[in-house]
Amino acid sequence: MSSIYFGAEGETKSQMLQALRFEDEKGPEELTTRVAEFQAGDVENTGINEPGNLLNLVTKLFLAEDISANPEFINAAGGVQSLSFQNPTNAAEQINQFVSEETEGMIPKLMGTNSIDKLTDLVLVNAIYFKGIWETRFDQTAMEDFNGFEGPQNVEFMTVIGEYRWGVRTDINAKVLELPYKDSEFSMLIFLPNQDDGFAAMEEGILSRGKDIFTEDLKEKEELLISIPKFGYQAEFDLTVLLPELGLVDLFDAGKSDLSGISDETDLHVSSAIHRALIQVDEIGTTAAGSTVVSFIPLAAPQTFVANRPFMYMIRDNSQGVPLFVGRVMSI
Repeated sequence: MSSIYFGAEGETKSQMLQALRFEDEKGPEELTTRVAEFQAGDVENTGINEPGNLLNLVTKLFLAEDISANPEFINAAGGVQSLSFQNPTNAAEQINQFVSEETEGMIPKLMGTNSIDKLTDLVLVNAIYFKGIWETRFDQTAMEDFNGFEGPQNVEFMTVIGEYRWGVRTDINAKVLELPYKDSEFSMLIFLPNQDDGFAAMEEGILSRGKDIFTEDLKEKEELLISIPKFGYQAEFDLTVLLPELGLVDLFDAGKSDLSGISDETDLHVSSAIHRALIQVDEIGTTAAGSTVVSFIPLAAPQTFVANRPFMYMIRDNSQGVPLFVGRVMSI
């Protein structure tokens, strides 16, 4: 979405800054630089392409072939491709093939033919596939109960004792845990409500606050026993529905959108914007398959963080304070 920002003007640009929670106009530029580093495999800067780590960020603007993009926009945004929308089925197939190739087949189909038509001018494609190695790997697994919204489920939990940053936020009535990834500037944050029925209030509190809530007031590292379930999700979001709820309205309105920085040949608006994310979370480092799984109880128990009820999680670029992925675990 930050790539479209470089072509936005006026009220559309202001709404994008506010909805995407950038503090100033440097935010989109810095984020675009980080994305370029990820895609170039800049190990020195990000560490995310160390062996075993994988981050595929796919962002592409597909512009109708009869519209010429301004060179300044192409240089700033990158990822702009000309495409004919006169055959919607063929256009959808080309977009899906591109996404599949970029995500190594993990996301084979992003867009259906009902997402575009012959009048489409601009389509935004965004997908992320992430898998990383924990800085401290989980070394035990056991079957435990997860008390999800659909009732108790006996699922595989992973456990580790290590030194972590964590804290208790009274304003959202929840614990916050930071799980860093090995040799990188990325971490996963887990938000766990203090009460079984506290998820809705916690989620509302997180989404209504700025990005400082993510790590503000976390303690210095201390010994902690962590137990969380293995989980994996694939989710798809229609940004033309979600972003207006955050105040980004004009971008999708043909009568109000100001994307004159993309092209001055015609009035543009975003007719389709799909985001899909695929995430797998496991222990990464458990001993050989077939080993016995046991409950793990330390002789001298430290503080504990046991995610046995619905929680939120976030993968975050700590250098920029930018969340790459936000999700929730309601059931396993």
